[in-house]
Amino acid sequence: MNWSRRAEVVCVFLLPVTAASACSDSSPVPGAQSGAAAANSGQASAGSSSGSAVTGAGFMGSGLGVSGASAGSGTVADSGVSTGTGTFASGQSASGAGVPEGGTGTEAGQPDAGGGDGTADSACKYQFCETFEGTQAGAPPDPTKWTLDGSPVLVESTRPHTGKMSLHVPPHNGALCTEPPPAQAQTASCPAARFIRASSAFPAALHKQHYGRVWFYFEQVPNPGQFYHWMVMEANAGTGYFGGLAVRMGGHQDPAAGLPNAESYLRLHIETHMHQIMPYEDGLSDLQATTKTKTWYCLEWYYDAPGNEARFWMDGVERTGLHWTKAISKLGPQFNFPAEFKSVAFGFRNFQVSTTPFELYIDDIALDSQKIGCN
Repeated sequence: MNWSRRAEVVCVFLLPVTAASACSDSSPVPGAQSGAAAANSGQASAGSSSGSAVTGAGFMGSGLGVSGASAGSGTVADSGVSTGTGTFASGQSASGAGVPEGGTGTEAGQPDAGGGDGTADSACKYQFCETFEGTQAGAPPDPTKWTLDGSPVLVESTRPHTGKMSLHVPPHNGALCTEPPPAQAQTASCPAARFIRASSAFPAALHKQHYGRVWFYFEQVPNPGQFYHWMVMEANAGTGYFGGLAVRMGGHQDPAAGLPNAESYLRLHIETHMHQIMPYEDGLSDLQATTKTKTWYCLEWYYDAPGNEARFWMDGVERTGLHWTKAISKLGPQFNFPAEFKSVAFGFRNFQVSTTPFELYIDDIALDSQKIGCN
């Protein structure tokens, strides 16, 4: 059986409720075309010393080329759409003192890898920074930068990467959301998501091309034995969760991958938010770029909207198996990148319902026209 056909069969067999349950944002809108696009499913992309990759299986979006993952579970919760974008209340304080730069590790309070150096963002060396140091514990992030996109997240002092503060995504069991009507796409939010989104604060000079960096830390993940797809960041063609094509980075916790202790591997996920056109998902996976709990990870990316290109680094090492170009996707023009991205978002989304939750922290966000680095 060839990989393309195998991935298609796995998707249909394991997802009796909806194929969108694997990695999609939501259940498809009524009247969506039902044709399955199996091209590219499970095919290996160009290999490299930094990891192997497999492409997504059309609308399935979760194809692991070497296995048939258990791709859905439980009942769907929070299936409605919350219209309107929340605005954070203020709760900010004066900036603190700087600290020396440093590298990766597993404990809190490490020196920053550039961009904020553990201080408030007045010390920012890049076109955009967020260290959360100017916000009081228990308050939402800076409302002049961020809007809430989904359920609440708060700045806390429990687990900073640098300085004293980080963004806490509280325990989250995952759910699906219903795709809104097109007229509401720019303002609707997904209650199952836990994101902060920068639109007006996203520098216009970076809309077409930008480098980015974020540090993230899993406090806990669900018990192993079930497939989960999650994401921690995206750039979007619109100004809301459903606003347009989204280029996301996250991962798969996949028992078929054979990783120990509920570890995940990285997954590039491209979602068109055009569920009336099948397929509406594609992506790449890197089975050698893995994450575990109780460890800070430095994720970097480069997005080129006009060039249809995305590149990624983990802890300073480029994951060439996740290098996306227009030539990779054979599934249709709906996967062409927009002329520019209008927003970026950080936080968490788990697309399957879990019996035990994910919980994580986000810190030291930076965006610039040059590569930022982790040191």
